[in-house]
Amino acid sequence: MKKLISMILTLCLSLGAVSALSGCGKPTAYTATYFDAFDTVLNLTVAAKSPEEAQSISGEIHALVLELHRTLDIYHTYDGMTNLKTLNDRAGDGTPVPLPEDAMKVLSLGQETYDLTGGKVNVAMGAVLRLWHDARTRQTAPPSEQALSDASAHCSIEALVLDQTAGTAMLTDPKASVDVGAIAKGYAAAKVQAYAEERGIQSLLFDLGGHVLAIGNHPDGNPWRVGIRNPDGGELYTALEVSDASVVTSGSDQRFYEYEGNVYHHLIDPLTRMPAAYHSSVTVVIPLSHTAIADGLSTALFLMSEADGDRLLASYLPDAPCYRIPIS
Repeated sequence: MKKLISMILTLCLSLGAVSALSGCGKPTAYTATYFDAFDTVLNLTVAAKSPEEAQSISGEIHALVLELHRTLDIYHTYDGMTNLKTLNDRAGDGTPVPLPEDAMKVLSLGQETYDLTGGKVNVAMGAVLRLWHDARTRQTAPPSEQALSDASAHCSIEALVLDQTAGTAMLTDPKASVDVGAIAKGYAAAKVQAYAEERGIQSLLFDLGGHVLAIGNHPDGNPWRVGIRNPDGGELYTALEVSDASVVTSGSDQRFYEYEGNVYHHLIDPLTRMPAAYHSSVTVVIPLSHTAIADGLSTALFLMSEADGDRLLASYLPDAPCYRIPIS
């Protein structure tokens, strides 16, 4: 996999250099693609003065995102580090678990998002989400109503206890678990945004599985163009021109499976414990100052009726454009 990623990166950088038309010393747009983080595709468009500079920037961003992937992973452990799987494995043992700083910040962001969305986005909902993950992975029947009901009894956000000073977390319920999939990509985008600011990068497009971070403009001086795809048909629904914003989409086509003629996507309504059935997709355009919470916000809007979603936006980001595609 690493060799394949390296080959694709080299090819993309080479194609970027060949296809770009720019004067000597002026930034050119180079692209790179990776497949090994957050179970999705990472696409980068980097403004750089040479392929070598572009490869350096792309490599550093990829390394940053990959480290976050490992830190927030709830399915695998890695030598020499504790991560969220460690926290889940030790649920109910009464001992605080030391975690990396990023893991602590994401869990804190999860608590903030829970409050903002009235519990629609709940990082302590792992017991329910794990049932759906297992069914999707094995392509088996969806979880039974009884199994989902039993699991939902172990999804209290109060079971997640954080000590930011000590850098530790604890799950007080032995059957509780965390799942930060609804907010992790937003946090990753915020980390990349901070990296770009530190390095003085003024033109960058970061696309991680539905979270698009658009910094500045395209090197040609025009705004970045970001497409919204119709999940039901696959065709382009609309294209947006954006600068210095996050464009975040939550959709029924991003992770799903089919069983006996029924399609089950991964965005689970905490009230019904079933895939939400309000929209096919929801896209929201968020200012860079709110990048970290953008994923949680788009997920919440997907899990709400249009009226409830409008009330949430009005109370939090009243000027944020929102694009909803109805279920066909």
